Amino acid sequence: YGTYGGGWAGAPGDVWLAFDVDDSGGAFDVSGRVASPCGLGSIEAGSVPAAAAEPLALDGVTRAGATETRWRLTGAVGMFEGGGRLEATVSRGGRRCSVAGRSWAVAIAGSDHQGGGRPPLGSRWFGTVASGGVVALSVAPRGPRVRAIVSADMRFCPQRPAGGFHEPLTGVRRQLGDSLSAVRRYRVRSGGVVRRVRVELSGTFFGDGLSGWLDVREVARRARDGRRLWACDTGPISVYADRVPRV
Repeated sequence: YGTYGGGWAGAPGDVWLAFDVDDSGGAFDVSGRVASPCGLGSIEAGSVPAAAAEPLALDGVTRAGATETRWRLTGAVGMFEGGGRLEATVSRGGRRCSVAGRSWAVAIAGSDHQGGGRPPLGSRWFGTVASGGVVALSVAPRGPRVRAIVSADMRFCPQRPAGGFHEPLTGVRRQLGDSLSAVRRYRVRSGGVVRRVRVELSGTFFGDGLSGWLDVREVARRARDGRRLWACDTGPISVYADRVPRV
């Protein structure tokens, strides 16, 4: 049982993935997103038999609004972590974009806050956000920068049409060697709706994992007259991630 969270962060074609295992251990669900020049593609598969985790060879077609994603995941998911390759074609508005041979990794993450200090340069960390979500981080090969992708469950938000939140974060920096912090504010206009979003991510690297928190605030107004449509704040929610070998 439990949730494996992760993906791939560090370049165009960023991915996040979650493997949710049921309490009996007999089956799991897969969900995720993949960035492409044609937009954000979706990956969804439900009630996959546990025996299909090793080796993993799943494919499907997921439709979300006007976007269609044809995807294939290969690799393996073991007791505590997994990894493999993703192939996907995202179609939207007559355009087709391919994401070929993208590596991914996932882990069941936690931390006992054991000392560890500065994370290794070039290391990757994958894990989960409490109450539903995923975090993927990539430490730069040199310097203090960290690239991150976060997702969170926003189904608690009244009137919000989509349940999930997905965001690549740039400008994340390590501080004092073993901690990280980033705040991003931006504005998005789509379909007559203007959204103002604030994302805050902070955490500390320990010897046995990363521990931190994520806060997402989103306020949406109708572009025509400025009427507020929804205003939601997750509040600080826990984030845990493990270091995963390069795949």
